[in-house]
Amino acid sequence: MSFISFNWTTAPLLCGAKTVTRRKWVPRYARMFREGQEVTAYDHSPRNGGQPVAIIKLLNTPFLQSVEAMTTDDWIAEGFQFLHSHPELRPKRIFGHACEEDEFALHGGFERWKQTRQTLYVVRFELLVRMRDVDCGPTG
Repeated sequence: MSFISFNWTTAPLLCGAKTVTRRKWVPRYARMFREGQEVTAYDHSPRNGGQPVAIIKLLNTPFLQSVEAMTTDDWIAEGFQFLHSHPELRPKRIFGHACEEDEFALHGGFERWKQTRQTLYVVRFELLVRMRDVDCGPTG
């Protein structure tokens, strides 16, 4: 079975607040994923000791899109609104740097991400099975 690692967005995934991910994949790797496929979600790459945390079902075959096209709905679906509202569940570090206070804010980190103008694969999914408990707070 294929896998996708969620690293610092594991909490929103497990709380049902993350329903899309964007990936910098090579086309050959992206072709391994198809609409309707069930995929194991990991907290970190299994190559780095990650553990399975969920089973997700892909709602689309991954497609390329510029991050400039992301909307407020994408901010929510990426789980960023959840992380912005739950600072206790935010990672301490992202890509080797300290997680900024506004890292997941709509008019902070999200807008900075959009300004990178990257083209990434968009993968929409639904959570089928949660294998790990997480305290999702009063709104989770």
